[in-house]
Amino acid sequence: MQLIPRHDPYLVVRSTGDHTVVALRGELDLVLVRHLRPELDALVRESDALTVDIRRLTFCDATGLGLLAHCAGRMHRRGRAGG
Repeated sequence: MQLIPRHDPYLVVRSTGDHTVVALRGELDLVLVRHLRPELDALVRESDALTVDIRRLTFCDATGLGLLAHCAGRMHRRGRAGG
């Protein structure tokens, strides 16, 4: 997998071309959701398959769960793989 350079301590993106893995870090709450949503929306639009790795999250509230559900739903509606 190729690392896609970003200067964001909360988001690491790796891609094999057709499959993208997004690793999230920190506390996925309202503040971080507002920060990450545009980037995740762009990745959903651009990716054929998207996996969101949440193993490095230390906290996730309902807003964070909503963002994850939103991404999964958009991938599903596009007929793409998401996990």
